[in-house]
Amino acid sequence: SEWATGKGFDELESIVIPDSVTSLGSRLFWNCKSLENVILSNSITNIEYGAFENCTSLRNITIPNSVTSIGDWAFDNCTSLRNITIPNGVTSIEDCAFEFCTNLTNITIPNSVTSIGDWAFFDTEWYNNQPDGLIYAGKVAYKYKGTMPSGTSIQISYGTRGIASQAFSGCGNLTNITIPSSVENIGDYAFGSKYYEPISDTAEFNVVKNSYADTWLQQHRYGNQTINYINE
Repeated sequence: SEWATGKGFDELESIVIPDSVTSLGSRLFWNCKSLENVILSNSITNIEYGAFENCTSLRNITIPNSVTSIGDWAFDNCTSLRNITIPNGVTSIEDCAFEFCTNLTNITIPNSVTSIGDWAFFDTEWYNNQPDGLIYAGKVAYKYKGTMPSGTSIQISYGTRGIASQAFSGCGNLTNITIPSSVENIGDYAFGSKYYEPISDTAEFNVVKNSYADTWLQQHRYGNQTINYINE
């Protein structure tokens, strides 16, 4: 069953979700600013849109291994959250899932995650502490941080499973990128969008023929961007 409404939860400080619950509904605990401790059942498979959004006192929550996806804005603005471990069952972390968790310092992301949405970790302490350059979140190329030098070439590490949406937005100086055959997911706006500076329209992509990246680029490249085939 799904818990779908958070009415009457405003004063909660702690809660234990029973085993009968398999999904936390959209904005279930939205704006529950007194909520500090949450114990989730091992039957929950997904945490939906905004489930804990703006729970500014939330400090302790363990995501069970049964969870496979963490929805948009699920923990947005949980400013007291300092540590989070994403369990091995999770494959996707959606847009802005941990955005504005300004004290979130330690994030453990398993190899099972292949998809990370726009700004999933924006303005977390974890992200802000990363050095400039391409940041990886588990096996996902998450975001290029800082100002990219003119004529930059990037080689995505072999074994990488995904490239996050907006990973290279604002990287107009990216002219050459090598994507290994291990990549099995690329976010729609991985190389920019109409809202953010896209990569060069003459960029060259180096991929393995018939790989996931090859198929994706056939549909998403634009301008005079070219695809070069390589062997690994």
